[in-house]
Amino acid sequence: MNAQQFPRNSDAGSNFAILFFFLGAPHIYSFLKRRSRKKAEAQQTFFNVASVGLVASGILGTAALFTF
Repeated sequence: MNAQQFPRNSDAGSNFAILFFFLGAPHIYSFLKRRSRKKAEAQQTFFNVASVGLVASGILGTAALFTF
């Protein structure tokens, strides 16, 4: 293999690729982490609303039973 087979600027291109990878990787990681956290919070919010709804309907049902 001779030196003319590979261009000299290929090292610079790979260095830029590595640099852009390290600059972009934390953003991708934080995006995925934030997305999974939002999904977990949405599930927790659903269970909170459902439990409040069940308790409220139980209280209203009991109040209606003793009122009428």
